[in-house]
Amino acid sequence: MIAGIRSATDELSHTAVSLTREMGQLDGSAARASGTAAASAAATLDALTRQAGDCLAQIRSVAAATAEQSQTGASLAGNIEQVAAMVEDTQRAVGQTVGAVRRIDTLSATLKHSVDRFRL
Repeated sequence: MIAGIRSATDELSHTAVSLTREMGQLDGSAARASGTAAASAAATLDALTRQAGDCLAQIRSVAAATAEQSQTGASLAGNIEQVAAMVEDTQRAVGQTVGAVRRIDTLSATLKHSVDRFRL
């Protein structure tokens, strides 16, 4: 896009120079007016080229920021999955601990009953 604008600007500039030479054969005021119009058109095209370049830079900046946010989102999703796995592991461990406490409680009651029989 920018290359096309630059090419058009160069072409317009060459055309303006060519027209100015041809106009040199006309009277001086007409040649000056034509040259001024060509210079004005060239300046306008140069401004458009700069603006297109600025726009392209902004588009690239947005694309880079979007890519960075995408990577951050993927990293965050991975971290959330790790936390979920850790929660599941913790729940399993709590379940095993509850089972062990119940077995110890049963053994304790059995032992207390056994010891109570041998008391004097």
